Amino acid sequence: MTYVKKKRKFEPGIVTLLLGLPSIFAKEAVQGREKVVRAFMAYFGNDDYKRGSKLVRARFKHSEDYKVSIEDTARFELGGAVAILTNTIPSAFWVLWHIISDSAILEECRSELQGLCKIDDKTITIDITEVKTSCPLLVSTLQEVLRFHGTGTSVRIVQEDHLLDGKYLLKKGGTLMIPGPVQHSERKIYGDNVNAFDHKRFIRTGAKRLNPIGFRGFGGGSTLCPGRHFASTEIIAFVALMALRFDVRPKDGTWVRPTTQNAGMQATVPPPDSDIDVEITLRNDELAGKLWNVVLTGSDKAVPLVAEDVN
Repeated sequence: MTYVKKKRKFEPGIVTLLLGLPSIFAKEAVQGREKVVRAFMAYFGNDDYKRGSKLVRARFKHSEDYKVSIEDTARFELGGAVAILTNTIPSAFWVLWHIISDSAILEECRSELQGLCKIDDKTITIDITEVKTSCPLLVSTLQEVLRFHGTGTSVRIVQEDHLLDGKYLLKKGGTLMIPGPVQHSERKIYGDNVNAFDHKRFIRTGAKRLNPIGFRGFGGGSTLCPGRHFASTEIIAFVALMALRFDVRPKDGTWVRPTTQNAGMQATVPPPDSDIDVEITLRNDELAGKLWNVVLTGSDKAVPLVAEDVN
């Protein structure tokens, strides 16, 4: 069988779409976008969503209740899919990679997680809400991934003329683009090891707070990501269960960090350029052979991922 890799059109063209005049400068991206919209329309129009998750069904019902058309619902879902595919999945990959590729980090995170497992004769129960609030190493690893690997750019409109550093005039009404890596690599904030990955960097002690300027992993201010807690819950749940249930080893015996040179500008966290061949086996320990029960009890307390959450 011959596998023909199809050229992606929509996602790589997102940046061009945002620049305006898409019918001229982003024809292929527009075509790709409309193809995905038509697929979502068929998915909802044929009632296939009824076999989907409770989340998908609840989102569709919400649109139905407000008499949102099938086409508009499909376009809403397209926006959500972009966030999941271009940000959440690469972030989950890097969090898992940094944990399983470093035996010390893996053991520390496993120790945190195993302490939350409630075990009886046949079942192991773990509450993801407790994981988010009681596993500072795991949460800090996620934040460090966003700092270390994040390439997002904040865009702001200049509200008034401002002379920056006495040299650069920012004109009112102009567009200012602020690359995240510039803020995330500031030595005054992160110290001399700023270029190293430190999974304990964001563990807060005493009155220490996140620097709102130094960490923009989820944006900030009026453009703060509204889905940060949903995305973080997905990532933390996935990584937690992978670490608890499986041993993951590289097939060639050595962990080598993949490059991200081919990642597009649309990715806030660049995905790897290539796959990694690994062997995944069930852990053979005291947790083996039991049924897993994963719950999310809910909480009115936000996990302090960014400075705004602390307040």
